[in-house]
Amino acid sequence: MHAAVDERLGRRVAVKLLDAELAQSVDPAGRERFLREWRTASSFHHPNVVTVFDAGEDGGDLYLVMELVEGPTLADRLARGGPMPVQDAITVATQVLAGLAAAHAAGVVHRDVKPANVLLAPSGEVKLADFGIATRLDAIGSSVTAVGLVVGTPGYLSPERLRGEAPNQAADVYSVGVMLFEMLTGQLPFPGASPGERTAGVSRRAPDVRSLRADVPSALASAVARALSFDPGERQQSADQFAAELQSPWAPPSVVREARLRRAAMAAAIVAGAIALVTFGVLLARHDFSDGSNAAPTVAVTSASPPRTTTRPTSSTPRATSTTGSTRSSSTSSTVAEIIPGFPATTSVDQFLAQLRKDPLLVGDAGPKLVTALQRVLDTKAPPKRASAAAALRRTIAGWSDDGSLDPDIADALDTLLRPIATR
Repeated sequence: MHAAVDERLGRRVAVKLLDAELAQSVDPAGRERFLREWRTASSFHHPNVVTVFDAGEDGGDLYLVMELVEGPTLADRLARGGPMPVQDAITVATQVLAGLAAAHAAGVVHRDVKPANVLLAPSGEVKLADFGIATRLDAIGSSVTAVGLVVGTPGYLSPERLRGEAPNQAADVYSVGVMLFEMLTGQLPFPGASPGERTAGVSRRAPDVRSLRADVPSALASAVARALSFDPGERQQSADQFAAELQSPWAPPSVVREARLRRAAMAAAIVAGAIALVTFGVLLARHDFSDGSNAAPTVAVTSASPPRTTTRPTSSTPRATSTTGSTRSSSTSSTVAEIIPGFPATTSVDQFLAQLRKDPLLVGDAGPKLVTALQRVLDTKAPPKRASAAAALRRTIAGWSDDGSLDPDIADALDTLLRPIATR
């Protein structure tokens, strides 16, 4: 693989080279397999699949020209950081499943879904790559793969694939299940089982994710267990079905609002404690101990509500200050004024995105990622897939709001706009 520049279009691309003679000596079908990657990958397009631009042969070398993704593979991420936060693992798996759903709709089975073939773009997008051994469902009978040769990575192959059976959508679902198990636990579900043992069904049931990680919700653990079923008929029968099971049925209706309530309660407790300390200090300061009197002093206390404090993420753009010095009492006022200074309120997701593009960092460090994620939702035409993407984005927004990388008022307003789309 090489990074290169398309001089005709002036864009950076990735070039994949394969020595034709070497491919022929190692694998008689290597040349055909390489060219088939071009034909397969160019037969459909999806934001979560690496785009292939061109293919050909030059001086005996076969080449593919494809989209350059400036980011690590999921395998790199797991090797460097170990198990991932639950929500991050769900986000990656959901995007991989979205790409697989597009491939399956085009009649293509990937056959080698694994962390090394999942690219993590800086924008937050997840890209499924390497359709080099993918095959069309209608061409399995005439596959260039030799009889008895199982192609793929053993640790991620389903039991029926290890037995040499024809691949189908359920096999890709199984591979995503293995990958999700690894993202959550840092290990494969069958680390000690040989391919022969798995083929024979010695380990028919994968271990419960929660036995290795207690904070995984039971509904998520059940979805993973179902994907790893030994019997293909017991798994989710499509990538879309698996993705639907990952839409956090255990989460509250508005995770953003719940997060804000938790922060507000904590802030109120801190303010109340501060007021109590100040009051106690005033009492001590005014008490006259010299006359021996035990009478409590009379203290005049003016009742006042504690000011509303909002912690916003640091932005490169200075915030406007209200000339009146007043602050909004609740996010409700956003519908008639501004969500935050410099960001007008709107009831249109398209208009929201248009405003966001003007200065993504105005809403927090996650602003640029939010632009990409929101555009992906709007570009998804099929209602079920758009609903799935909107639901996933709502959860991501909640995480950004919790870690301070997205303004909570912006998160709450966008959550309100996305909720009708996610529940259609």
